[in-house]
Amino acid sequence: MALQINPEDVNRHAWALIDAVTDSRADHAHDVDSIAEAAGGWIGESARALNEVQGVWSDQGDVLHRNLGGLGTWMQEAASRFTAQDQRSRDSIAKNDGGQ
Repeated sequence: MALQINPEDVNRHAWALIDAVTDSRADHAHDVDSIAEAAGGWIGESARALNEVQGVWSDQGDVLHRNLGGLGTWMQEAASRFTAQDQRSRDSIAKNDGGQ
């Protein structure tokens, strides 16, 4: 059984992932803003807890989006490399077939 990779599918899925990360980042920013807004109505320990959650939520979201965005970019680069390697292989085969 051979591994078969369709670079067009990999690239399409990479763009879908990058688009999803963009949407998620916007949703996440809205959630962080909502937590900050809610914290303004609380005092003492409750306000402190909401502010802490806001910071953690924001930091975790940044890491998530950076990692997923990086994965999407890596997938695009991989698709490009697969395509380039396929072309080099075709050229090599054509060159060898032409010389016989």
